[in-house]
Amino acid sequence: MSEQRATAPIGVGVMAKLPRIGHVKTRLARSIGDEAALSVYEALLLRACRLVSNLDATTHHRSLHATPPDGVAWFQAAYGSRFDRIYPQRGRDLGERMYHALESLLVEETCGKAILIGTDIPDISPESFTAAARELESHDLVLGPTDDGGYYLIGMRRPIRELFVDIDWGTVFVFDQTVRVVKDLGISLALLPILRDLDNNDDYRHFRDRGLID
Repeated sequence: MSEQRATAPIGVGVMAKLPRIGHVKTRLARSIGDEAALSVYEALLLRACRLVSNLDATTHHRSLHATPPDGVAWFQAAYGSRFDRIYPQRGRDLGERMYHALESLLVEETCGKAILIGTDIPDISPESFTAAARELESHDLVLGPTDDGGYYLIGMRRPIRELFVDIDWGTVFVFDQTVRVVKDLGISLALLPILRDLDNNDDYRHFRDRGLID
């Protein structure tokens, strides 16, 4: 970025999939169809991008991490003006992709703290980032658990590769397995409030009834 900061910025990134019919919100699509599921995903993606891009640019490095890698050009055209940088995701599984995203922010961009979110949590707010950054003042790691056994936010002050190895991604075991690694490593962990993600038709109706999604 052109403006020189006096202190290291907080890196905040969105992990995002290219919105392609049949490739996003596949569990939800079983109930409402591929086209409707794509529309829900596009609304969630826009919501997450707005949330991150509205953070103070003088104190935050705001990024989007796109998959598949050849989708970067689409994201650049659609959302490039909202972010300081758009990266291709790198890695064989979600764990590797998240690790490399965090490493890019902490090492390449020299951020003092790095925080990642996905696109599936309508209840996430700017206060979530404030709370995560505050917890990272005194903890090595911060997680925002979901009610289905995963996590919607992860933040750290240094890259910790072990947190992303041998985790059963996409299952109800992700959070518990990650906490087990945390204990084995002896690092300090802070937790944010549990939030609900939007994954299936029950979740969709819950957030629709609350007016958080169409």
